[in-house]
Parts: sequence; C-alpha cells; structure tokens
Amino acid sequence: MLIYIGKKRQEKAMGYVVDFCPICRELTEFKLTKINDPALSYGIPLATGASVGYLRECVDCQTFMHADPIRYAAFAHRSGTAAIKTLAEATFPRAYKYHGKRLQLEKLIRQSPHTIEEKLRVELVAESFEALAPTVERRMANIYLDTQMLIVAVLGLLSVFVLPSYLGLLSSSLAENQSTVALVLALIFCVILGWQWKTAPRRYIRDTIYPRIVKALRILEPSEDEMSFALGIAKRDGKHIAKLARTEELMRLFH
Repeated sequence: MLIYIGKKRQEKAMGYVVDFCPICRELTEFKLTKINDPALSYGIPLATGASVGYLRECVDCQTFMHADPIRYAAFAHRSGTAAIKTLAEATFPRAYKYHGKRLQLEKLIRQSPHTIEEKLRVELVAESFEALAPTVERRMANIYLDTQMLIVAVLGLLSVFVLPSYLGLLSSSLAENQSTVALVLALIFCVILGWQWKTAPRRYIRDTIYPRIVKALRILEPSEDEMSFALGIAKRDGKHIAKLARTEELMRLFH
C-alpha cells in the first residue's frame, strides 16, 4: 500500500488506448491522462513551451510515459473491455504498422537475444531505466508512507500511549514513573520511525521497481557490464533511479 502526501497533480483522465510499452515489451492497454502543470510530468519531456501535456500509464505494469494524443483515433471509456488487437483497431488503428520495426525486434529478441548487437543491447537495457525513471521521480517528489512505516507508526503510538499504563499495573515503581517510561518509548519510536523513513526509498526500489526491471530485461539476460553502463547513463542524467538501484542486487535477480 502506498500513500502519497504532497502537491496534487492537476490531471484529467481521457480514456484508454493501445500503444507500445518498453517494460512489457509489447502492445498493451494504456490509461491516457491530461496534465495541466508541466512541472508534474516528473521528467517526461512535453512539447516545447506547452502549458499542458499528456501521459499514458500502462495498465499492466503501471509505468507511465509521454503520450501524443494526436496519434489516437478514439479513446475507450473503460479498461479491459476488449482484446488488445480489437482495442488497437478502435483507438490506434496504425499501431501495428507504427511500431512494426520494434515489434519485429522484439520477436528477434524472444528467438535469440544474444544475437542482438552489443550497442543495441545496451540501448535496450538503458531504455528500461529511462522508462521507469519518471515513476521513481514521482515517488521522490512526494511524502511517501509505505505499509512498513504505517505498521511501525501504529505500534509506536500504541507503545507510547498504552504500554506505560499497562506496565504500571504490573509494577508500582513503573506506575510512579509512567511519564519517564513514555518518554523513553517515544524516543525509541522516533529513532525507529526515522530509520524507516530513511530506508523507505530503497524499499520502494526493491519492492516496486526491481520487479519491473526484471520483467523488462529478463528476456535479454543482460550482463553486469550492460547493467552498470545503463545505470551510469541514468546517473549522468541525474535520475533518482540510478542513486537507489544497485547493479549487484539486480544481477542476483536474473540468476
């Protein structure tokens, strides 16, 4: 469970369309959204000088990226109402032709990933981090409470306000020093909660982003050098995903 507290995104849902997802590596269903504040695009490039922009979020992997609404013929009002091919015919009739070269490349990757030239392999690995970077930027731009932090917060508050009274029933000396006990427990609670806050971004990367990276790249079976190079590109661009992800952790997920 994720709870975001921060600047509200000024957005309007437009409908559902079909397009290519570099994480799912195929044509998938997307939710198309109009945003009225370019500052909330989280690093996704919008049209130069645009006061509004459009994002599309993959229904399958929840990764969002830039969208060009002009390419779509129509929008579906509900998700999951038709097969991808049928939805493509209704929303993006040229989808298979428009993404024809990429779909051919994906077919080749599925057949023999190691026959792809090294330069292209590195570009494909880097593409996954580039596609996921805005999702991480959105996470870092907001105050974020995950399940682990909420559990610690609830248990901490209970220990501070309830446990001293309970201990006081068991010991007369503790009963006389309930305020001191509560203060000690409050300090312990603050330290633990602070640690949970500090480590929350890394938990988010491991629990939410790593599975998407694995989904996108497992078929490519990337080498450690390719993974390091791709993270280096993201680091050069100042992306939080490069600061939080670890090459060695990712490589263990592929073996």
